[in-house]
Amino acid sequence: MNTMTTLMNPESAPRPQDRIILALDVDTLNSALEWVERTRGLVGAYKVGLQLFSRVGPRAVAEIRMKGVEVMLDLKLHDIPNTVAQAVRAVSVLGPKFLTVHAAGGGEMIRAALREAGEMRVVAVTVLTSLNATEADVLVFARVAYESGVRAFVASAWEAGPLRRTFPGSIIITPGVRPAGALAHDQARVASPRDAIAAGADYVVVGRPVIESENPVETLQTIATQIAAPN
Repeated sequence: MNTMTTLMNPESAPRPQDRIILALDVDTLNSALEWVERTRGLVGAYKVGLQLFSRVGPRAVAEIRMKGVEVMLDLKLHDIPNTVAQAVRAVSVLGPKFLTVHAAGGGEMIRAALREAGEMRVVAVTVLTSLNATEADVLVFARVAYESGVRAFVASAWEAGPLRRTFPGSIIITPGVRPAGALAHDQARVASPRDAIAAGADYVVVGRPVIESENPVETLQTIATQIAAPN
């Protein structure tokens, strides 16, 4: 039997925890693995971003996957089509569930990524949540990605509803999520877990509010509670 935690469609997900993606924004592999052990069962997947990947490399994804959990590889690839295609091919063997590319890279780049993705789901980053952007800005980038074959997006909670209505059936992953009382840090378009899910997000990405919490387990439980009752 496959023991991998499955990042499921929210309609069939048995637990609100499955809709949480924990960002492992740490400097060492040991620290990342400790966080996996500490929070396994409290989240649906773990995000490996530029900080950890730049320090550890592909080994980070491989060893986290060996713990029997899913990974969102958040590299936000953005380059000429051939370069992106080769990068996607290289990381596909690591088995991440999701891989992010910038929608701003254009249709040809996105299609090149999709051709090499294998079983990975390519996720188009619309506009970073650290930037001020309009709904129209996000929808323009999302449409390019959608027309190129992408059916999953990274966008703030502010745009989750319009994305859901415009591109039905797509997966929406929302970063910039902050529990009540948490600092916004460098994020511009933030929302609570409850508001993000109510707006239309399928999954929420949470990093610093958990990693910097005095009681990370309690923080994750609070987030799950809010996801369970978004209205």
